[in-house]
Amino acid sequence: MRTFPKITIVTPNYNYGHFLEQTILSVINQGYANLEYIIIDGGSTDNSIEIIKKYERHLAYWVSEPDKGMYDAINKGFDRSTGDIMAWLNSDDMYFPWALKVVSEVFAGFSGVQWLSTLQPGAVDYNGYILDFGRFEGFNRDAFREGYHADNKFAFGFIQQESTFWRKELWEKAGAYVSTEVSMAGDFELWNRFFFWANLHGLVSPLSMFRFQHRQQTSAQDQYAAQCNKILRSFDYAPTSSGTLRRIIKKGRLDRVPGLMHIIKSKLGFETEIVVRGDRELPTGKWQIKKRQFM
Repeated sequence: MRTFPKITIVTPNYNYGHFLEQTILSVINQGYANLEYIIIDGGSTDNSIEIIKKYERHLAYWVSEPDKGMYDAINKGFDRSTGDIMAWLNSDDMYFPWALKVVSEVFAGFSGVQWLSTLQPGAVDYNGYILDFGRFEGFNRDAFREGYHADNKFAFGFIQQESTFWRKELWEKAGAYVSTEVSMAGDFELWNRFFFWANLHGLVSPLSMFRFQHRQQTSAQDQYAAQCNKILRSFDYAPTSSGTLRRIIKKGRLDRVPGLMHIIKSKLGFETEIVVRGDRELPTGKWQIKKRQFM
């Protein structure tokens, strides 16, 4: 494990004691020796502090004090980070047991991977039962800027924040902060800045589970999408003829017409690099990077 990178995980929390213990256990039960786990609590009045103290021997740092919201708390945590790899996990979400091992192997094995996210985002219900897995074919800078990840109702859907990890040097190049100027889409705004420096690698392995629960706003997805699109408009990315044509094809579902799918993908598809498992039936199996066209 000494050869694997130090991973910093930050969990922001405010009165989510009902879920917090499951979140903490999903991190510390990874058994990853080179872990730096930080919890920033916003001054909770429920049982959150009791839970944090129960596991504080596993924490590199924790604090409970008033803050200016989730993204302010995340920034406080990352300001104390000394890890080579960084991520945050909200206090109602969870990692799969293999998440940090897989992430560390990929980053240790491929210096060209600056950030990565799962191609199979998981979701659970209030009680933690698996609901579903999404599926992405890949990630691409142009696709992101054309809005393919700015709305779950169009094209590919949102990049799963809890399954996204990045190198510290990328974080620093991108300004070393999560924006507090947006109330919900701080992750999307960060991805936008990351894409200026590096393309996102897709990983075949599921890494985490987003939890659906009643304290979330019923209109949250629409509000999140509105903020995502506003962020893209603020950067005024110039539309391309290929992008306009892709949008027409997507809206008309022409990319799903048998006989046209292959032609459209080869001519107008996005190029991506994905991390897959090679020789998976052998004990010598290892991670590999493959290129793919997707639409």
